[in-house]
Amino acid sequence: TNIDEFITQGVVTKKALKRYLTGVNMDKLKRCGTMDRLETFVKEVFKICHNNYDIQAVKKLDYLTNSCKVPSRSGKNIASNIFL
Repeated sequence: TNIDEFITQGVVTKKALKRYLTGVNMDKLKRCGTMDRLETFVKEVFKICHNNYDIQAVKKLDYLTNSCKVPSRSGKNIASNIFL
């Protein structure tokens, strides 16, 4: 689809989530499969919000990110060790 062509991992890392991924080890993020899940998440959010903003529909996408590992550059991986 056009969305799949428009939103790539480059768009996800350089535009959509740039602020949040600055302290992340990108090589490890890709190796553990989290980058693919984030790309899918951004695409799905875009599809939901393209025509109208629906926060409830976005919240239903939590399943895409709940078990993601977030390896930090420091190696402490604090974000991956938070349990809510």
